[in-house]
Amino acid sequence: FFDVETAYGYGGVIWEGTVGPEDWAWFNSIWRDYCSDNRIVVEFVRETPTVNSFLYRGMRHRQVRQNVYVDIQTAHQCWEEIRPTARTGIRKARRKGLRGRLIHPVRELGAFEHLYLRTAERLQMGSFYLFDSAYFAALTKWLSADMIQLEVECGTDLVASSLCFLNADQVVYYLGAWDPVYQGCRPTDMLYWQMILATEALGKRTLSLGGGTTNDPDDALFRFKMKYGNRTEPVFISYAVHNEHIYKLLRKQWEAACSSASASKAHYVLFYRE
Repeated sequence: FFDVETAYGYGGVIWEGTVGPEDWAWFNSIWRDYCSDNRIVVEFVRETPTVNSFLYRGMRHRQVRQNVYVDIQTAHQCWEEIRPTARTGIRKARRKGLRGRLIHPVRELGAFEHLYLRTAERLQMGSFYLFDSAYFAALTKWLSADMIQLEVECGTDLVASSLCFLNADQVVYYLGAWDPVYQGCRPTDMLYWQMILATEALGKRTLSLGGGTTNDPDDALFRFKMKYGNRTEPVFISYAVHNEHIYKLLRKQWEAACSSASASKAHYVLFYRE
């Protein structure tokens, strides 16, 4: 038996043109038959915000985050709309000599990788968020033109950096890192402001900053991003159990074998995965 899961990041069904109820009924029927024929027990999707294909597929769903967006008209408008604490941080960064720059296309990520792995170690990120050199090399090989890098420097030192993806009208924040030695200089405030400036410079309408580490409105990362955001959108996961009998049997066997983990992972859709 098998399961299906969308890749890291956002996923779900995408479509072009007008898709009516009859089209969705046909698609959903074909997909259910495919899952049945191929012994797929359960399907798990991290839905793309604002698309939310589960609305058309009869999927069970649950909100897991609230994403922060910056809708951009001009940099001046954004400067007026960001929180006073953000403006204070940016001004301090400038006084400390921090400066930002936009890199596009992105040809090389060695310095970013080093700073990111140091940040991951410091924050004790799980293995899910760790990427090896081959991964960063693949990003520059295949997505060089569809990605930007923002750097914040103090003298010759790289003190903060982020990677963002590009689509037709949006810049999407992907990974970020910073050096705690320079934390008093407010490098992250400068970095977020540089992402806003880059979004305007590239002619995009929206900067997507993602959400916090939890769905709690008091989550520290969410609150930091809200210093810059002027809109939020809910983020959902969705799932469908295509073979209820086997799924229940899996849960029963897992609970018997992994009693110590049952309480903390019981609400997971793919509870049996590490």
